[in-house]
Amino acid sequence: MSARNNKTLLTILIAIPVVLIIAGAFALSISAVVENVRFINATDQILSLVSSVRSIAVQQSGFAQTPGEDVWGDLEKAGQTIKASDHFNPWQGEMRAVTVAPAAMRIENDLLTHDCRRLALYFLSQKPAELGLLAVEAQAIGSSVWTSVDLNATETIRDALVGNACGKARFARLAVVLRVK
Repeated sequence: MSARNNKTLLTILIAIPVVLIIAGAFALSISAVVENVRFINATDQILSLVSSVRSIAVQQSGFAQTPGEDVWGDLEKAGQTIKASDHFNPWQGEMRAVTVAPAAMRIENDLLTHDCRRLALYFLSQKPAELGLLAVEAQAIGSSVWTSVDLNATETIRDALVGNACGKARFARLAVVLRVK
């Protein structure tokens, strides 16, 4: 074999792994961007719902006052346009919103467990009093037990509490309870 053929073979043997590594890194980057966009959209969806409900509650004194009321239905009655996609989060999990007490609502999201952890930690890292956050609970899908996370826990303990609450199953359900007024 000539030196020229050896050089070409060596170039191919080096180039193929380098190209594969670059392609893999590019794919991971795109995946991370897509996941971050979903996360931003999910937080925006929840906070927009809360903002809409709070605005209407100020205008209509009886709005979202009866425990068990479907918030989506109340919004429709109040003249808000509700799209079918509003009931699903960016991961295509179901999103439910009900009144749990006068002036408080519970928003539940079905999502992957790692997204449950990330979303719970996001809400817990905000200033709960300013956000109107009253409770954060989670459960593994299929479980009937809700686990509450202490809003005043230190960051280290909070991470462990959220991990325990969301569980180890593939899917989890996260509930945030927020003040309406």
